Amino acid sequence: MADIVKLTINGKAYTANPGQMILEVVRANNIDDIPTLCYDPRLPPYGSCYLCVVEQEGLEKLIPSCSSPVADGMVIHTNNDRIRESRKTALELLLSNHYADCLGPCTQTCPAGVDVQGYIALVAMGKYREQ
Repeated sequence: MADIVKLTINGKAYTANPGQMILEVVRANNIDDIPTLCYDPRLPPYGSCYLCVVEQEGLEKLIPSCSSPVADGMVIHTNNDRIRESRKTALELLLSNHYADCLGPCTQTCPAGVDVQGYIALVAMGKYREQ
């Protein structure tokens, strides 16, 4: 196993330690501000939100930077139209069915105890009598 990994990120050469994830290298070198929801440096990599995707030359699909280890000779792009569109889609999917499963301040402080978010979601679906 090599003592150091050489890779290219956004056209510039970098070195990393074997076993480091792409996101860790990007953050350590202040290369880009890659968004994440599921990443926590204290936990093992999970890679389920897909907000942190990057493009690796030679691969057709985008890869999650938080759970993809660096490899020698790897060429990575962290920001282009394809990546931004994929991140937008991932966020839209995460939020697409997010009706009343968390409590907003309007519900928590409502003196009548009305589930405001649930009420608005039902109205948006045209279900006026279900409230």
